[in-house]
Amino acid sequence: MQDMDTSPVGSSNPSMSFCTQECQEIFEHLQKLLGVKHELEAGLSWSLFHRTDLEADSSLQGFAQRVEWNAKLAIAQAVMDECFLSIIDRRSGINLIHKIIYNCGSNFHRLNYSGFYTVILERGDEIISAASIRWINS
Repeated sequence: MQDMDTSPVGSSNPSMSFCTQECQEIFEHLQKLLGVKHELEAGLSWSLFHRTDLEADSSLQGFAQRVEWNAKLAIAQAVMDECFLSIIDRRSGINLIHKIIYNCGSNFHRLNYSGFYTVILERGDEIISAASIRWINS
């Protein structure tokens, strides 16, 4: 996605801006996939996650779901830490893998990872792999 300097494009949330209608449609589709377990062969499944603030949903069910998602993201980070060397930003000293997994935003464009999603592959209830993906409008 490009920088959001435009006004909202038909968004139901006035604080969300999208560069094009296509970006908005992709975002809405991703929101429908969040936390949904997709069964595969051989007892495998995948799910898509995106960190959200615990205060964002005041309902008890929404809070419990966000806690579960954030716990899965913590395990995904542990998997990434186990598989890859830490990537530390020289200027800020922050661990970039952590910022990517937790899709942390920033006022500095080079440190803004808010568009990342994490895909988790599970065998039963065990997380066996994780990947970070980011959609960018072409």
